[in-house]
Amino acid sequence: MFQNLFAALVPAITLFAEPPLLPASSSPASVGLRVERDFVAAQNFSDAPRWIVLSSGSFRALRVIAPHSGEVWTCSEDCLWDVELQVADTDGGALHVSQSVALYGALESGGQTLWFGESPVCWVESEGALEPWFSGSSGDAPPAPLHVPVIRPSNRPDGDRPPPIDHKPLPPF
Repeated sequence: MFQNLFAALVPAITLFAEPPLLPASSSPASVGLRVERDFVAAQNFSDAPRWIVLSSGSFRALRVIAPHSGEVWTCSEDCLWDVELQVADTDGGALHVSQSVALYGALESGGQTLWFGESPVCWVESEGALEPWFSGSSGDAPPAPLHVPVIRPSNRPDGDRPPPIDHKPLPPF
């Protein structure tokens, strides 16, 4: 039993050597998260506590991570299905909650570290670079850009008018 616990703690401890600087806020990440097949590890680098909110359907569980400490939760791969995680803090007297991260989606990222900071966006560390993470679980991806049709002027001198529209009936279904 101690060997299994040690095997789960070693990757978690070596994973969180130092938090990176997040591109969006130019501040260090405050929480690192790693999801593996047999454990979920979180490390709090800040001077204040952070709350981990685990939810599945209407069920919610809160776990507090003390300042400059970490937690490792052992689990099976099956327990990661339909579980989402958020990081919350009360820095500056206001509640800040990160986007929801599907734990199984984080597992499929291949053990990459997810970083949480001041903004609600979560970042994934991939080959030494940070990129925004969108697990697709809660519609957290940025909205698709809208397509706005633009009328191109014709080569004629009065090219500032739209092209004529032919009044044709629609084809049958």
